[in-house]
Amino acid sequence: PPLKPTPQALPSAPTLDANPNRPSLERRPRGAMDADSAPLLAASAALGLLGVAALGVAAGRRRQDAELRAEVDGGCDGCDAADECASDILGTATAYHCHVLVATGVASDGLWNEKIEKVEGSFAQVLVGALKDLGMIAEKKKKDQEKAALGAGSDPTPKPKPTASPSPSLSPDAPAVPFAVKVTAVAEDATGGRNVLLYTNRYPRGVRIRVEQTAAGAQGLCEALLRSRDEGDALAPFQPEPLPWDKLILVCTHASRDKRCGRAGPQMLTHMSEALVKRGLGAGLPPDHPRHTHDPRGFLGAVASEISHRLAYGAPRPRVVLRGCSHIGGHKHAGVCIVYPEADWYGRISKANAAKLLARILSEEKLLPQLRGASRLKAPKT
Repeated sequence: PPLKPTPQALPSAPTLDANPNRPSLERRPRGAMDADSAPLLAASAALGLLGVAALGVAAGRRRQDAELRAEVDGGCDGCDAADECASDILGTATAYHCHVLVATGVASDGLWNEKIEKVEGSFAQVLVGALKDLGMIAEKKKKDQEKAALGAGSDPTPKPKPTASPSPSLSPDAPAVPFAVKVTAVAEDATGGRNVLLYTNRYPRGVRIRVEQTAAGAQGLCEALLRSRDEGDALAPFQPEPLPWDKLILVCTHASRDKRCGRAGPQMLTHMSEALVKRGLGAGLPPDHPRHTHDPRGFLGAVASEISHRLAYGAPRPRVVLRGCSHIGGHKHAGVCIVYPEADWYGRISKANAAKLLARILSEEKLLPQLRGASRLKAPKT
């Protein structure tokens, strides 16, 4: 018979103590930890706290947005149904003969004081003060003044609001002062030292002038504006030069004055800038503006857009710029803007109709549901 193999002893397994680097399997007391796991547990706890904090911030932001939506004209925060809202904003524009835009730099967009004329020692303060001394400041008619104008024997029954489409020439009531001037801060750099932009009856397409930012400079500008009604060269000492664009869209982004404009205004700038880029008209905003939209087509794309526009319309592309500005009035209708040189006022502009408004502006038409009125910049007859 075959011999049975002799069993061989198996090699003995190494003991746990043979590897000095292997951790001991001894049971540790509950709650005990080694030095290696302590940093990991601390990091996990920190991440957990950060997550809880992030959730709290997000909840607070959603709560603020909800409060903001509740304040914006009865809950409307620029939704997709903006065009379906009742057009009760017609006639809410302010009447004036001249608009003075004080260039405060691009970085100041939305960061102005609540009232620009309240900043001690600022040019806006001395300018508005000089205008008030001369009785030239444009102010919106107060409701108590309107009631007083009715008189004791007037019919108190309110007049129905117009239902027909408004005429493009519709303007607010004439100002009560001989030459009303509106002052606004604008996010524009003082190019070449020219720190003031003007839209007047003499310069309906706008000019840029150089004004000494002192009380004497403000007083001299006010007096020159008053004379400019009848004297064509009254502003010559301020070295006026034409503005380098065809149309200016002023968008209220004055967050410290009203948070509705502070929220809707920047969104409006973004959507209109994107619409300009899609049309091959540039971004409309300064390159250093935080909401500047870059054209991915670059220089060659701009040249191609210029050529196609000339072939289609027989004219160069219109130069359209967007600028944030301080309070212009009617923040309950945010987003609000003024379009020059037409001096048309618009309200309730949102992502749903920003591109539509731009298309109407470029085609020299009005977006009637959002039209607030127009200040024609015409001096009254004397």
